[in-house]
Amino acid sequence: MVNIVNMEEFYQSTFGGRPCQLDMSIYVGVTYECGCGSEHSWDPYSTPVIREIPGMKVVIDNPQCGYVTLVKIKLGFFKYKFESIISSINKIDNKTTKTPKKKKKKKRRK
Repeated sequence: MVNIVNMEEFYQSTFGGRPCQLDMSIYVGVTYECGCGSEHSWDPYSTPVIREIPGMKVVIDNPQCGYVTLVKIKLGFFKYKFESIISSINKIDNKTTKTPKKKKKKKRRK
């Protein structure tokens, strides 16, 4: 089971990355465990890589379920594997609530 953290902790853990410069075409179809609880198959069109982290790690965004997941790419003989490290829901939680504006009464002319 992948460790689910809040967005702030996820950002701190993935800070210092860069736009993905890896050739990810060889990983099409490799599955990874998502924060939503299911396994997804990686595809560059439906689940884009939004950041590359040193050490063969990438951040994958899944717009269908709304989670971002940090995965480590494991290399083997003729087989590749994604190991999910942490995941977070891709939403910033604003705790400030807006109060509704009061309507000003118009002054009547006499």
